[in-house]
Amino acid sequence: TSTYGVGELVLAGFINGCRKFLIGIGGSATNDAALGMMQALGWELLDKRGEQIVLRMCGGMLADVSTLRLDRMSHPFFTNCSFTVACDVTNPLTGPEGAAATYGPQKGASQDDVETLDRGLRHIAELWRRQLHHDVQHLPGAGAAGGMGGGMVAMLGATLSPGIDIVLKHTGFSRRVKHCDLCLPGEGR
Repeated sequence: TSTYGVGELVLAGFINGCRKFLIGIGGSATNDAALGMMQALGWELLDKRGEQIVLRMCGGMLADVSTLRLDRMSHPFFTNCSFTVACDVTNPLTGPEGAAATYGPQKGASQDDVETLDRGLRHIAELWRRQLHHDVQHLPGAGAAGGMGGGMVAMLGATLSPGIDIVLKHTGFSRRVKHCDLCLPGEGR
C-alpha cells in the first residue's frame, strides 16, 4: 500500500535522462500521501524521536512522521525536473469527500481504518503547510491515489491536470480529428 515503487520508477527515469514526468494517478489502493515515493527519491522521514523511518511508508504510519528532511532539495533531481499529474478526480485530501473516506472503503478499509487514515492525512497536510509552505489540504485532486495528488504538488511542485486534457494535447487530437467524418471514443467504458 505504498507509493515507493512509483518513486523507484521516477528515479530510474531520471537516471536514464528523463526530466519531464507525466504520471497518471488513481485506482492505486495506496494512502500514503506520496511519502513512499519521496522515500524512494531520497527524502528522509523522521519520527517524533528524530529517528529516520526506514520502513516503506504506508497510510497507517502517517501519524508517526514528525519531520520531512529536505536537505536533498538542492539535488539536481528536484531543481531540473517538472511533473505533470494526470488526475481525473477532484476529491480534497481529507474530510468526508477526501481520499480515505471516498476510496478507503472501496479498497477494504473499515470505518476505524478510514478515521485513522484521514487523521494521518490531516497530520501530513499540516506538516506540508508548516515545513514546505504548501496548503493543499482542500485542493481539488489532492485526495487522488490516497493523497498522491496533494503530495506531488506539495513536495515536487507538480501540476494536476485532467487526464483527458493531457491525452488530447499529447496525441494532437484536434489536428487528427479535424477532417474526420466519424470519431468513436471509448474512454471510460
